[in-house]
Amino acid sequence: MKPKLVDSGNIYATLVKELDKLIAGEVIVTDENGIIVASTDPCRIGTFHEGAQLAMEQKCKMTMTKELSEQLEGVRKGVVLPIIINDKAFAVLGITGDPQVVAPYAMLVQKVAELFIQDTIHRLDQEKQARDLEFFVVDWVNQSNDLQTLAERGKFFNINIDTFQQAIMFQASDPTMNLSYRQLATLRTLWDQKGDAIFVRWGQGKWLLLDKPSPTHMLRQRLKQFLSDVAQLLQVEVFAGVGQTIGSGQLRISCEQASRALHIASSENPFVFEEDLRLDMLLLELDESVKKNLCNERLQLCRMKYFCWRLCSIGLKMTCLPVKLLQACMCIKTRCTTASSGWRN
Repeated sequence: MKPKLVDSGNIYATLVKELDKLIAGEVIVTDENGIIVASTDPCRIGTFHEGAQLAMEQKCKMTMTKELSEQLEGVRKGVVLPIIINDKAFAVLGITGDPQVVAPYAMLVQKVAELFIQDTIHRLDQEKQARDLEFFVVDWVNQSNDLQTLAERGKFFNINIDTFQQAIMFQASDPTMNLSYRQLATLRTLWDQKGDAIFVRWGQGKWLLLDKPSPTHMLRQRLKQFLSDVAQLLQVEVFAGVGQTIGSGQLRISCEQASRALHIASSENPFVFEEDLRLDMLLLELDESVKKNLCNERLQLCRMKYFCWRLCSIGLKMTCLPVKLLQACMCIKTRCTTASSGWRN
């Protein structure tokens, strides 16, 4: 059975588009069975090219002369060249045209095609590794497995889960932004030249950083510089929430703290430490109905205080008001003042 590069023809379609910009002749790419999977002429896609099949079997360049184009199925004049990676032929590149005109640059086009596909495969492999790491971090944070199992899985990624005790969550001002693996690798280098920190995507426009503990004053300086560099690189504003350093096996707590702190971050305060929050965190935890009730109670106290103050002021000038009514108003006023003072505290 012949080796297969990928199941999808997207790579080949992209390759054909790029080659079409470089050369004048018609370009095709066939799979290992000689079926055209990409072509500058859409009508040829899905048809059989017997010359490509022969080139695949012999792993060498073949010139499609006028005679061969009349003898072989689906063939036009030109050149067909196998795309060979690691000494294995995965596909065949065909260039239509006068063989004497096409042949001189055919080998160069072949090398360009091989390098293009090698680079694409490498990027796809890196993206797969990035997704595998993301799945592991999700299980790690959510503690989907016991610590011993997580530690064993971490060894596959060369990660010692006991050394990562702090989470920092980032969010771009553009919620639709989805970082590629290469962008994540660049951010990791910006944060740490050694690349020891863990960067993973954490939903649309968000990513999560797991790192070893560091002094708060140093972390603040580091974050300030990092956010500036990232904003310049991605051309978007970026915010950060910082969780507290926690013990081994409790990374979820730091992640939850980082997420809450991120809700408070703004353009005026682009990075927020959870440990610095007091009233902001209290309000963030309150249900909207509770916030509304507290505001209504506060407003009612203010109105009652004002009413009693006015009534007392008028009562002092009007001797006709009963003494008990004045005393009651003074008592209510005092209570409202005490309650108001309690609110301030």
